[in-house]
Amino acid sequence: MAKNTNFTPSLVPGKKRKGLSFWRTIFRKKSDNGFYSAVRNDNKVSLLWIEANQFGKTSCYPGVLIIDGVEYAWADGLSNKAKKYNNRLCEMWNEVVDPQRIQTEYTLYELTSEQFFRDFGPAQDRVMRELFLPKEKTEEAPAEEEATNTEE
Repeated sequence: MAKNTNFTPSLVPGKKRKGLSFWRTIFRKKSDNGFYSAVRNDNKVSLLWIEANQFGKTSCYPGVLIIDGVEYAWADGLSNKAKKYNNRLCEMWNEVVDPQRIQTEYTLYELTSEQFFRDFGPAQDRVMRELFLPKEKTEEAPAEEEATNTEE
C-alpha cells in the first residue's frame, strides 16, 4: 500500500459509486456514498467504513476497526501523529479484510449515514482523546492535595 493512503480497495462487490461531478454539485445532488458495517464470522473483527468514488473508482474509507475488543478509528487531522496512526489503521485493515474475504468471512450490513455516524463519531472521539489529550494524572495528585489541606 502506498504511503499516506487514506483508502483501500472497495469491499462491496458490484457497487460502483458515482463521483460528485460539476453538474451534480450545481444541481445539489447528494453524494453517492455507501455506509457499511461488517462482522467477521468468528466475531473477532468488526468493521465500519464508507464506500465513495475517488477519481472514477470506488474506494473503501476505513472508519472503525475492532479486533478482539480493541478499537481503532480514523483519526481526524493532518498532524504527523494522526497520519502515522491512520496509516497503521489501513495496514491492519488490509490484514483482516479484502474484497474476496468480505464475501466469505464476513456478514455485511448496509447502513444509513445516520447509523454510520452514530457509531463512528464516538469511536473517533475516543481515539482522538487517546492520541492528543494528556494522560490523566495518577492518584498521587489528590493525595498530595489532602496532605497539604491537613497541615493547615
